[in-house]
Formats: sequence, C-alpha cells, structure tokens
Amino acid sequence: MRLLPFLPCLEIRGTVRRSDAGLRLERPLWKLLNLADQVDREIDITGHLWSLNGQWWLEYRGTRLYLVTSAGPVMTFKSNDHGRSVRVTGTLLNQDRPSLEQISLKTDRDLVGCFVVRGARVSYLEADLAWSQRFGPLYPGFFRLEDDVPLLLAETSFRRNNFGNETNACLFNERNYEAIGKTLREMSPKVLQILARRMNDPATEKTLRLLYAAMLARANDERGRSYLLKLTNPPYLGLPLSAHASSA
Repeated sequence: MRLLPFLPCLEIRGTVRRSDAGLRLERPLWKLLNLADQVDREIDITGHLWSLNGQWWLEYRGTRLYLVTSAGPVMTFKSNDHGRSVRVTGTLLNQDRPSLEQISLKTDRDLVGCFVVRGARVSYLEADLAWSQRFGPLYPGFFRLEDDVPLLLAETSFRRNNFGNETNACLFNERNYEAIGKTLREMSPKVLQILARRMNDPATEKTLRLLYAAMLARANDERGRSYLLKLTNPPYLGLPLSAHASSA
C-alpha cells in the first residue's frame, strides 16, 4: 500500500476559467490555513477579538491565540472591540503560556502550549460599534408614535442569564428602555397629559400602566405618584396608605 505524503490545508484564491484542456485557475494566491503549519512564519489571518476577565485573545477557526507586541506584552483593546472581526499579521510562535481556556476557571492557570502572534498588527474589518449594536437582540416589534409620543410595547427583554425572579415590569422596562429614555428627555405638559391618559386607560396592559405611572412620577407629576401609592395598599405591604405616604 502506498501512503500519501502529508498534505497541508490550503486556501487558494484566483480566477477559474474554462479552456479546451479543462478548468484552470489563473493567478492563484494561496496561504496555509492550519496554524501548526505556519509556526515560525509570517502569517496573515482573520478572526475575532474576544475578552474575558480583562484577558484578550484572537479566535481563529476555533483556536485561541495570544496577540503580543514586538516587545512582548500581551495586547489589550477597548471594550467595543469585543467580538470585532479583524485581520492580524505577524510572526506565529508556539510558546508555553497560561491557558486561555481556563481564564474563568483558575486563578493560577496551567502553562500549556499556545499559539502566539508576536509583533501582531491588527486591522479592523468592520465598524466600531457599541456593545448594544453588536450584540443587542432583534425584536419582532417596532416602536411607533401616537400623538408624537412613543407607545410602550408589552414585550419582555431577551436575557442570556435569567435568575427566575424577574418581574414583567423589570423586563418590559428593559425592552422599552430607548422609548422611555426618549420620552423622559422630551417631557412637556402635553407629554405628561398623554402619559396620564395612557396610565388610566383600562385597555392598556396593566404592567405598561405601571411604567407610565413611573415615568410621570420621575417627572414629579402627582398623578403618577398617586397611582403607584394606591398599589401599596394592604395586603401588599400591610400598611395603610397614609402610613406609607408619611414614611416615604
């Protein structure tokens, strides 16, 4: 049996043309893909920057790499670069360093063989976006204006980690954060009147009525405070309304 020699994994780019002899690739450009084949070479790779507990790395085809300057320190980036697509060039090394897989598991991480890009040069492949723009959820509903004031949506926010004790008021508030902020920045007697009308409208979802009341109270409007105080009657707190009002 004849054994085939080891063949490295390549990426080849070029123009494919058909001729009488068959298909041919014109002006091909190639590069190695497997990191093990590129040790001690100048590399040119694309991946994503990630961070955890202040430690940054480059994720390339499922492998975490250290990025270090020519002088040796590990490179750090600004918070908005988390998850950002980048192109990295430099010299690839294999060194024993603290495991990038144990960042949140051990304070004294094991020394393991790691790929390191020395003298890393990083260029960004996408715009500088805020965390909420890059990782914010996509919701099925959109805000609309009624009487030039945003209508709150009876939708909960999306969370990666739920504790199980979240209330609808909390989750609705998170979902409507932008609409609430916009409304609070543009408060006027007309806006206050519209919020009060929505707060007292039985057709409005009851949790949204609470949020409208809270917005009024935030603007120091007595109607919002009164609405919220009425909900503190027994048996909720076990105190008469007058006692609660005096303690507030």
